[in-house]
Amino acid sequence: MKTRVKFQLGVEYSVVSSDAFGQEAQIKLNVIPVIPSCIGYDPDFRRRMNGRRPTRLIAKHQVSSLAQLAGWPPGRASCGDGGQRICACMRELSARMQSIPYEDTSFVKAKKTKTNAPLHADFTVSAALRAILRHNFQAILRWENAARSWEDIEGVHQMRVAFRRMRSALSSFRSAGPAEVSRHWSQEFGWIATQLGMARDLDVFIDESMGSVRGKLPVPGEEKVLALAEQHRARAYEQVRAMLDSERYADFRRDYPEWVEESAWEQASLADKQRKKLELCIATYSRKLLDRLERRVLEAGSDVDTYNPEQMHRLRIECKKLRYAAEFFAPVTPGLDVFIGKMKGLQDFLGFLNDVSVMMDLLEALLVGQSDPDVIRYCGGLVGWRTRQYFELLDSFEDRWQEFAQAKHPWWHKRGSARK
Repeated sequence: MKTRVKFQLGVEYSVVSSDAFGQEAQIKLNVIPVIPSCIGYDPDFRRRMNGRRPTRLIAKHQVSSLAQLAGWPPGRASCGDGGQRICACMRELSARMQSIPYEDTSFVKAKKTKTNAPLHADFTVSAALRAILRHNFQAILRWENAARSWEDIEGVHQMRVAFRRMRSALSSFRSAGPAEVSRHWSQEFGWIATQLGMARDLDVFIDESMGSVRGKLPVPGEEKVLALAEQHRARAYEQVRAMLDSERYADFRRDYPEWVEESAWEQASLADKQRKKLELCIATYSRKLLDRLERRVLEAGSDVDTYNPEQMHRLRIECKKLRYAAEFFAPVTPGLDVFIGKMKGLQDFLGFLNDVSVMMDLLEALLVGQSDPDVIRYCGGLVGWRTRQYFELLDSFEDRWQEFAQAKHPWWHKRGSARK
């Protein structure tokens, strides 16, 4: 016998000014099934929902009228926290939505698009920093919903990358502003990235480390190890959702955009030299910064011991800093896209080596308390397989390094000049 399922209605919307983060604004009506444990219900309903929340997205041009109808300040509201007025607004809003065009989807997926912050050659250093931080904050907002579930593993990955990019930007522009001005946000970015870290590591382990050897190892235990990893991933995503719903994260979402738009680094007590740097043309500043970051990569990679994990880790980090900076400044430096392409082979190589290293640590955590011989054998086989791939790949390091080292550097004044 099918029982009518009760629903709780909740509205979440944000209206952002066009001079801040205003290229996107949306209003969502969330329909959340509330299924009492003491009554029966349609078993197909839970299967169709699959634990997800159907969401209707309203066209952006209709945000203003709907927000005005609800009569709420930007933020969140639900039937339980606003009294009779909100309940009345909810009923009216729900009825109104039936006649409004919308996209009906049970899981809103952000699209993976590679875009750079919209810098212009006449930007000052301060204006460029503001644009880069704003651009990556917008990327975070786009991927928040997807990050709540591993149905689309790009959610956690892209959020983590955006936070790393913002942290890298603060570090790259540090010569133009004191570290104490941005220290709080740099620490917050690090905390958030850490909360996302285990989920990302398990996504890579399941989809790439195990996925690359699926059905190839001549030992039992594959399904058991996969089930064990899935259990750990479920707990890791609980941590991600708890972080996204935390007051600390809410404080970040509320306060960080204001800090960026006010260019708080300009309000700090600066030395004359630092203030002059903030007023420099970004094209001039970027050339000096790219030169400095490239020298660090050359120092880390020249005569590197490829069998030394610490040296290879340092090289990977320095490459990542240079790659982020190159992507920041690509809109104002013609030819940087080609240079970034020359870095890709080296970065992919270093990224794979890091994934293998992370897998070793991850397996230690997964095997705590495990005594099933099939699980232990399969993990041993997986380590052997990936270690073989690791050492085979090491043979290609010199080719990848030379492709990077011999690449033309479009930020140099004299094109084609030799490296000294």
